[in-house]
Amino acid sequence: METIQGAHIELSKTENELVQHLKQFCEHLRKSRPDLPSCECRIAGGWVRDKLLGSTTTDMDVSLSSLTGLTFATLFLEYLTSIGVISRCDSEPHIIAANPAKSKALETARKNILGIELDFVQLRTESYDEDSRIPEVTFGTPFQDAMRRDLTINSLFYNIHDCCVEDHTGLGLHDLLRHSERPFIRTPLHAEVTFRDDPLRLLRSIRFASRFEGTVHDEIFAAARNTTIREALMTKISRERVGSEVIKMLQAPDPVYSMRMIHRMDIYSLIFYAPAVHQKKPSAT
Repeated sequence: METIQGAHIELSKTENELVQHLKQFCEHLRKSRPDLPSCECRIAGGWVRDKLLGSTTTDMDVSLSSLTGLTFATLFLEYLTSIGVISRCDSEPHIIAANPAKSKALETARKNILGIELDFVQLRTESYDEDSRIPEVTFGTPFQDAMRRDLTINSLFYNIHDCCVEDHTGLGLHDLLRHSERPFIRTPLHAEVTFRDDPLRLLRSIRFASRFEGTVHDEIFAAARNTTIREALMTKISRERVGSEVIKMLQAPDPVYSMRMIHRMDIYSLIFYAPAVHQKKPSAT
């Protein structure tokens, strides 16, 4: 696991209060529920990336070492109720059902606490069938969870117990903070492996490159030319998910950058096409 001097996250007053509640709850759970496995909490992904870049965000993904998101969230909200942080009428988490077709491989528990939107989900590892982008999911280690992610800059964790940034890929901090003036856009695994598992990640790499004006690794360009990945981009992903990524690209500060990247990768025709059911049939003569 990599660390870089200066990779420090300064918590706001509200964030610090929330982190303290999470830490205290984990200790409370260890003592009061010996029937449950000891649980560690890490804040994952986009919140860590944005905080390191100096941006503010009010969304947190809380990754759990040994409990499902719903189990942890339910018990955590009961604890916050018992110490008067929230009211009893506000102590139920919102359940987001698993929906693999929309990149939700696991059931997630969501709750707004102290004005911060929290999603609770277990650390996980994923395996994919050759013909599907819907993974088989099991509990995983922080390393396995980091390596399954789309990009190294999105694979970082903030460990709430020792207040440090964890970089289990060994690349994320460098790519985010030290590569150059701009983030370096690359995948934790070889790009062909990452995109073959889930070809939507190719579009996500373009979107994040556009958002941060990042430098894109040559592996990503090479993967975009791979026949298997090009076919998977058309056959394994719903048009709804493709459209969602394109809309996010167009809402970025420089949408033209995304369109140029799509052109450079020669995937325009794989994204913008009419499904066969909507194509006009030639008129009879």
